[in-house]
Amino acid sequence: MAHPPSSAALERSTRRIVSVTPMAVSCDSRTFKIAASIGRFGFESVVVEGEPGSPPSAGSDYFTLVSCSKSRQLLSWEQDSEASRSGDSLFSGVLGLAAAVKGVLDLSIRTYRCMPRADLYYLHCYLQYPAVRLRCRKDGVSFIYDAHDFYSVLSDDGREITRATKFISMFHLALERMCVRKAAACVTVSDGVAALEQEKFGRTFVVLRNVHDSRLDDPGYPSMRDQLRLGDAFLMVVVGNAKPGGMAVEQSIRALSELDSDVHLLFLGRGYEPYLDLARNLGVAGRVHAPGPVALEEVAGAIRGANVAPVLYWGVNSNLERCMPNGFFHVVASGIPVLYSVNLPDIALLASRYGLGLAFDPTDISSFVDSVKRFRGDPRQAGEFQSAALIAASEISWESEEEILGRVLEPLIAPEGRVGE
Repeated sequence: MAHPPSSAALERSTRRIVSVTPMAVSCDSRTFKIAASIGRFGFESVVVEGEPGSPPSAGSDYFTLVSCSKSRQLLSWEQDSEASRSGDSLFSGVLGLAAAVKGVLDLSIRTYRCMPRADLYYLHCYLQYPAVRLRCRKDGVSFIYDAHDFYSVLSDDGREITRATKFISMFHLALERMCVRKAAACVTVSDGVAALEQEKFGRTFVVLRNVHDSRLDDPGYPSMRDQLRLGDAFLMVVVGNAKPGGMAVEQSIRALSELDSDVHLLFLGRGYEPYLDLARNLGVAGRVHAPGPVALEEVAGAIRGANVAPVLYWGVNSNLERCMPNGFFHVVASGIPVLYSVNLPDIALLASRYGLGLAFDPTDISSFVDSVKRFRGDPRQAGEFQSAALIAASEISWESEEEILGRVLEPLIAPEGRVGE
């Protein structure tokens, strides 16, 4: 069980920590969990979200939510994505850069206008750094920067790198570099990403893994197995949003077409609809399910009873290669065995340490098919994997990560003074 920072001098009832995210907090599980933990520590926890979402239910009593917009705005990286496809001429590059700068300014202005005063800011994306930096200078306080990804390589996703993409990436890198330099502390999601960040920016990042917080679960949410009326079908589940160029979604559907007719594949998240045409063309549309995302507190219930969870990331860039996605921790917390890629060293190390499942190559259809057949063909071994996953779930908990968060926060909150109204 996690405990608040130990310093008795901290008067937590008077200290306010404001978390800042460009997304709706209901779609940003890491911000959600950290804000709830800050509230559990006894601080006044406030979340400023860049766009509105469905009001979170579980855990939201630990923080106050402030939305910067009443309607969804086109986020900066979405504007950048559109601009980067506009061509490869110098003019297109300048237009793309201008769109990126405008996106950051628009987001920062909206963020700054709705940010309350705080004793400490917790910044979840460098795109809002200008707003947070101005607030910190005005109020004489500091901020923590939490890098959810190794952002500087995200544009390397297998698609064409245009001049606009290069200009936008250079601007974003410069902005993030300023953010890292001015932050009082830097945090990220895995040992691998922390090493990449340190090499890029020359400073240490504390590792706070995006482990699932079972205290937020809705135990009454019905499983997708029940909702889809799958009965005793062999159910494979993939948790997390589809990432272009970085997930072997197409290969998994093609592999499904070579497996027994009682094998089903469930994608829980955004971005899988474009793959449903492939499923129809292969004659497996009835066995591929993409119901979209569910709320954070509903994920554990939704995947309950799944047989195995293939990890489809294949490391198209160093960020995905060294990632530890929250979808992986969701299935571990639910005691579901995994199929994992040996080309993802952080995931492979954890999976092999606990004996969570079988190694495979998600980009190789025959490897995918053979691994599923091996898993189904040895019920005893499958049971051992499930038992190991349950052990891992009991040891890999957000409560443990909370203790790390507490150690990051404690030296940055002064014991005297109050937050102004």
